[in-house]
Amino acid sequence: MTNIEQFSVSEAKLRTVLPGRRPKDRTLVVVTDQTEIEGVLQARAKKYPQLKVPANATVHVFHVVG
Repeated sequence: MTNIEQFSVSEAKLRTVLPGRRPKDRTLVVVTDQTEIEGVLQARAKKYPQLKVPANATVHVFHVVG
């Protein structure tokens, strides 16, 4: 039997680069409010009905800040 390590995601860094523009560094912060997470996932499912998330998948929702 394999032990699965659990990890905590709290913050991530992101660099966006659009053609002809300078790169912009952003910070992503994890959303912890369950109501907000459910709303985001419902909006995603409505906008992209063809994309299915497996039942055993782990989904992280982030806010983009500064």
